[in-house]
Amino acid sequence: MSLEEEIYRLYQLEKLGSDEEHNLKWLPDNPNRAFLICLGAGPWKRLRRVTVQAAAMEWYEERWSDLSAIPKYGNWKPFPLDWQNLYLRNMIMALSEQKVTFSFKCTQWAFHTRKWREQLLEFFKMCGVGYEGRKCLWLFTRDFLGLPSFPIDRHVERALAEVGLPKKDVWYIIELCHKAGMDPSALNRSLFLSKAENYDWSDNATTVREDGE
Repeated sequence: MSLEEEIYRLYQLEKLGSDEEHNLKWLPDNPNRAFLICLGAGPWKRLRRVTVQAAAMEWYEERWSDLSAIPKYGNWKPFPLDWQNLYLRNMIMALSEQKVTFSFKCTQWAFHTRKWREQLLEFFKMCGVGYEGRKCLWLFTRDFLGLPSFPIDRHVERALAEVGLPKKDVWYIIELCHKAGMDPSALNRSLFLSKAENYDWSDNATTVREDGE
């Protein structure tokens, strides 16, 4: 497939997205809380997701002001799934090794947008994942760090299949968007709005918790 045909298919993909305005600030401004919410965006329906997210934030906020303050060798498991706790523990270990706070790292990543590839890869590495990342981590880079991102869930995967673009290669789609002069994050969010019932994988857990009180 030529580059011209790939870009044509990308424009066809854009047509599948929503024209609605969407709020890019669904995550809280605090990077620690935003990260925990994204980790809590597990494979559950809405009510289960927000319950998991709210529990993790309450566990965190009762004790610490930054992820770097959490004891790296503690026997804590704020999330129900092993991979969620592992990513959090890996991040805490990495912050300890670098002797920095998570808030500082997020400011550093978001500021150096010209080096967005390096920033993404360092973030993934500190979470203990490789080049491919993970959906919940791509969500954090898309909506909190503001780095070029294209998280793929089953809804976006279905849209990619409709136009004949690769289903799993996030980096390929990002690069293709840049060649076409398109914002991959904006395109991705428009597809979520169009295809998914809960396009953010969750709601802001704090809002849901307050509404339920």
